[in-house]
Amino acid sequence: MTETTFTVDGITEGVVYKFKVTATNILGEGQASEEFAVFVSDMPEIMQPVATSIIGTKVIVAWEAPDDNHDPITSYEILFVSNSGELVQLLPECGGSDPTLT
Repeated sequence: MTETTFTVDGITEGVVYKFKVTATNILGEGQASEEFAVFVSDMPEIMQPVATSIIGTKVIVAWEAPDDNHDPITSYEILFVSNSGELVQLLPECGGSDPTLT
């Protein structure tokens, strides 16, 4: 398989772009590929500092959702630094609908 890349300038995040590709040789242009679409987005922006509070024996972690760059956030992963300095997953991934976790 031969791989060729191309660049499209002037794209806008949050927009779906549709493409077809054809190949041409001395005998002419071949049939176009099936149409394919690309949704222009990027990973979420960096998380801002979280707020924590303690109620009884519970630690409440809250944060402001970062910019999703035109693709909805589907989950958050909460890690803490253990006494040995390792990052440890505190809880299973939580859904992105509520940026407050108890």
